Amino acid sequence: MWPAVDEHEKAAYGKTIEKTRLKPVFVDLISQGDIEAVLQGERAKVIRQRATMRLFKQAKAQGWEYSPALISGQ
Repeated sequence: MWPAVDEHEKAAYGKTIEKTRLKPVFVDLISQGDIEAVLQGERAKVIRQRATMRLFKQAKAQGWEYSPALISGQ
């Protein structure tokens, strides 16, 4: 479970995360495909890129709004 910014939340100057509506999203950090790719010797960089896209797509399908600040850990 990851606390994500709700897709209907409005941004505002000086708005803190405490005053932001969040919603839980459930994503697969590791998939069976990732494990199989490792066992087949696929490059880690390619697996990470594919996993990142999977996480973004799963979260967006659950109503997550992309936030560069949350992605970068700020």
